[in-house]
Amino acid sequence: MTDSIFFSAVPILDKRKPGWEDKTQNEIAGYVNEIAEEVQDYLNQFYDIFSERILNVPKDKHRLEIKKEYVAKAGLWIAKKRYAQWIISDNGVPVDKLDVKGLDIKRSSFPKSFQKIMSNVLIDILKGKDELEITDMVMDFKNNLSKLSVVDIAKNSSVKNLSK
Repeated sequence: MTDSIFFSAVPILDKRKPGWEDKTQNEIAGYVNEIAEEVQDYLNQFYDIFSERILNVPKDKHRLEIKKEYVAKAGLWIAKKRYAQWIISDNGVPVDKLDVKGLDIKRSSFPKSFQKIMSNVLIDILKGKDELEITDMVMDFKNNLSKLSVVDIAKNSSVKNLSK
């Protein structure tokens, strides 16, 4: 079984690397990777002690393990298993990608045109774009909605028992 935990490295970065906000995305990801590896090593050492003392399982036999997967520059959590993140490092490799779980922009039943605009809005929010620019983009979409085809704006759904 796996589970995820997310934590903000900002307080630690503020203390250890003053002025980190002015660095490049790759430098920031490197700083966060260092912090995450330190936390990972500490917690895995704790699991060795915990398994022996509390679970009565030898430290070389337990399967509890923490491992860092990625560093996200920004995230938006709506509810459990419904979130989006802008990932800048995936297992130590610099990337620049959107990770979305459980939001409508990924569902095949959500209209294609809306998927596109929602995805763009989400990316812009996570990248810290100006609110006015995002609002203008949404208003342009709204104003041009009547020009789009029904196929692009209709909900993709099946109809059962049509003959009844």
